[in-house]
Amino acid sequence: MSDTSRIEQLEAKIEHLSAIIDKQSKIIAKTGEKLLTLELKDIKAKLNSSNTPQSTTKLDLDDYVTNEDVVQLVTELQGQLDQIEDRSVIRLFNNSAVNEDNDTLEILSNKDGEIPDFEGVPTTLGEFKQLSNVDLIQLGLFYEVIFIPQENQPSQDPDQIVQQSKPGSKELKNHIDQILTNFSNEDYITLFDDLARYFGLKYRKGGI
Repeated sequence: MSDTSRIEQLEAKIEHLSAIIDKQSKIIAKTGEKLLTLELKDIKAKLNSSNTPQSTTKLDLDDYVTNEDVVQLVTELQGQLDQIEDRSVIRLFNNSAVNEDNDTLEILSNKDGEIPDFEGVPTTLGEFKQLSNVDLIQLGLFYEVIFIPQENQPSQDPDQIVQQSKPGSKELKNHIDQILTNFSNEDYITLFDDLARYFGLKYRKGGI
């Protein structure tokens, strides 16, 4: 396939993804509108009920979703959809354009929209193929392809858990050391292939 054909195919896939995201955004907006309508009907019904002489019910508006709540929800969901679209576009590029060891690898964000900025992040397919076991584990944890062993996560504040999972932290180094002790060669191959799929790469060590 020529480079022109690949670019045209990639552009067509991007347009298709954009159409899907646009459709999802409209569905989210309509869902929010329907939710507000249902809430309004319920409020009116309770108001009518509370106005009767026999009623002692006090209407608590804090129990209801407000317009601001819906706007915030839609904004958050739209942000997540945008991130999904960005990752999908990058995966399509990596799948189509990254075939040789010296081809530049586009880096994806994780589910929180963060881009890895620590040592060991590959910039080419060749560097990706040569990732060390430590780099594989660190990237796997960053992208949540693997997780910190549950026995190493004592009950504590969620913010502390996030802080301890950041690259460069002493706690993360301890977690990586623990995983290094328990991982077999097959585990590393599986992790490598899972990361390759996350990045949209065709190359596999496991052959599948």
